[in-house]
Amino acid sequence: MFDVLGLQREEWHVPVSADAQEALQAQGIDAPAEVVFYLEPANFREQNRVQLGLGQFKDPAFDKTAWACQLLMRRAAPGTLREVVWEVVQDMNEADLLYIASVYIAGRVVDPKQFGVQIQLWAGLNPTSETTTPTAAESEPLPSSLTSTA
Repeated sequence: MFDVLGLQREEWHVPVSADAQEALQAQGIDAPAEVVFYLEPANFREQNRVQLGLGQFKDPAFDKTAWACQLLMRRAAPGTLREVVWEVVQDMNEADLLYIASVYIAGRVVDPKQFGVQIQLWAGLNPTSETTTPTAAESEPLPSSLTSTA
């Protein structure tokens, strides 16, 4: 609402996979090479929307694709087709969806490797040998929606 911190909207370019491009072409839609999202910190209403979605993740009836698509469309560049975002989300897994939730809440892109380590630690797993545990200075706290036990 107010740009108290002087934060600028960050552009996030997400590639559209060959599979997604093929699916879009089958629908008669010219497939872009990437989708642009304009990131900004989530307000309380948006944070609640993310938390409600994350709280339903284990419910088999919960449509994670529709939830992620709804979040991303709120940050998509003007003119972005919902079908394009839908196909991009189809290529994602649950870890990607958690990453999207973090990016959406923070309003900025977090290094995916550091985020992966945080998710592994949050889930009680040992980080893999390919990843390194970030130092305190590098570590980003998980959004409250990811650390909530509710």
